[in-house]
Amino acid sequence: MFPIGGGAMGQLVSEHDWAATSLGAIDTWPEALRTTLNLILNSPESMYLVWGEELLFFFNDAYRPILGPRLAVALGRPLAALWADAYGAVRPHLETALAGGAVRLVDTPIRMQRYGVPEQTWWSYSYSPLYDGDRVAGVLCFTTETTARVQEQQYLEGQAVRHHHVLEGMPGLLWTADAAGRVTYEGDQVPCRDATGTAQEPCGWPDHLHPQDAPATMAAWMDAVASHLPFEAEYRLRAENGAYRWYLGRAVPQDDDGDRAPSWVGVCMELGDIVARRAQLEEDSAVLRTEAGERAVTLAATESALRQAQKMEGIGQLASGLAHDFNNLLQCILTALEMAALRVRGGDDRALHQYVGMAESSARRAAALTARLLALARSEEPLPVRTDINRVIGEMGDLLRRTVGDGIDLALEQGGDLPDVLVDPPQLENALLNLCINARDAMAGAGVLRLSTTHVVVPAVLAATLNLAEGGYVRLSVADTGAGMSARVLARASEPFFTTKPVGQGTGLGLSMVRRFARHAGGGLQLLSESGVGTTALVYLPSAP
Repeated sequence: MFPIGGGAMGQLVSEHDWAATSLGAIDTWPEALRTTLNLILNSPESMYLVWGEELLFFFNDAYRPILGPRLAVALGRPLAALWADAYGAVRPHLETALAGGAVRLVDTPIRMQRYGVPEQTWWSYSYSPLYDGDRVAGVLCFTTETTARVQEQQYLEGQAVRHHHVLEGMPGLLWTADAAGRVTYEGDQVPCRDATGTAQEPCGWPDHLHPQDAPATMAAWMDAVASHLPFEAEYRLRAENGAYRWYLGRAVPQDDDGDRAPSWVGVCMELGDIVARRAQLEEDSAVLRTEAGERAVTLAATESALRQAQKMEGIGQLASGLAHDFNNLLQCILTALEMAALRVRGGDDRALHQYVGMAESSARRAAALTARLLALARSEEPLPVRTDINRVIGEMGDLLRRTVGDGIDLALEQGGDLPDVLVDPPQLENALLNLCINARDAMAGAGVLRLSTTHVVVPAVLAATLNLAEGGYVRLSVADTGAGMSARVLARASEPFFTTKPVGQGTGLGLSMVRRFARHAGGGLQLLSESGVGTTALVYLPSAP
């Protein structure tokens, strides 16, 4: 019986129509062919044989996966036709076997197209001649594809080359160490002696530490070993010439089957230039700190001189402006006295008491102005009392009209049922007088001055803008139809001693004293102005509880 066994390929061989081939019927085959076929069909190794002048192809089950799509037409086909894409590579070795020689090749590259596209493959195979009597009638091949192994080896070799190049190009030293600190340096260009002057590996680097750096460095190393955490330290190592060089050492532990790290992987970066630059930077910083201190002393002296100059300038502005403010008050007194004198000469003394009272009130305000200037210098504030703001405005009505002049229409719009406010009445009067005088000067003696009071609840946005607490306020509004202010002037309008009036016509303290008065009362001052339209001063005073 032939073939004996042979698995799937043995069945195919027995069922194939060999009569139509040059081999003829299967029972006429030479014994050498039949014996060799029985051998390869029952072998677990990948094998094939070719026989006769056409080199007809036989193979076993182990060889079937190699054929791929050619499997269906491979049995009994001439080798040159079956493997046309690879035949040129194996032909010289096949001819050697046909001539009676044996051939063995390992990881031989063969380019083929098993799946319709060119691919590079590698094979280890051997060719042995098969004899029929005293002549070579065929060739036996043991073959194994090694493409995957070769490609993996090539990849690993490439990785090794790249790794070597990385090590060669690194500015530092790559090393491994055990927990005892014995170091092995990686890379041909950075043996241990490059860092410490010794060619021994593994290298005991702690022995080459600078004495001043050894305690702290070894403490950090032992802490890292005990805690299984990364190590980092700056230290000096002794070089071959006995000199010490600075390094930054970093290392991470390497786990071994989940146990504590038996080894470490680290890198040493030389810090020579960095340490030198750091020392120079510290020296430069010390010089800069010294220079900064000296300049601070000079600046303090300059600022002191500037403050003194500004103080003297302010005193000059105050001296020139006080005459203007006192002139306003004296004008009120003189006006009241002149009207009283006219009444006396005319024999009409009914209004005499009123005009004398006006004069006395203006004199008191002049005294209050002096007292407030002294209080401002001493940073003192009077105690507030409950005050009806509408009553104060009503009592000052005639005085305000005489102050602003006949060319200005003074309109009083007093809100009803206003709550009291906690203020110093003389300061309230002075603030109102200052606002009206500023409005009068802004309108150049002609226009409308609208003075109004109302109770408002300040919303959160406005409260944040004016730095006020949310709640109820009495709002005093003084609005004029004057020239208005530019944004630049408006931004500085309430600064002490700031004025746009000519020298001698104002102290520049009016609005700053109004703002100070409002803040002391727990309120604030808001200025609204538009050039060519006019200005509105809004004084917010919190309602008394």
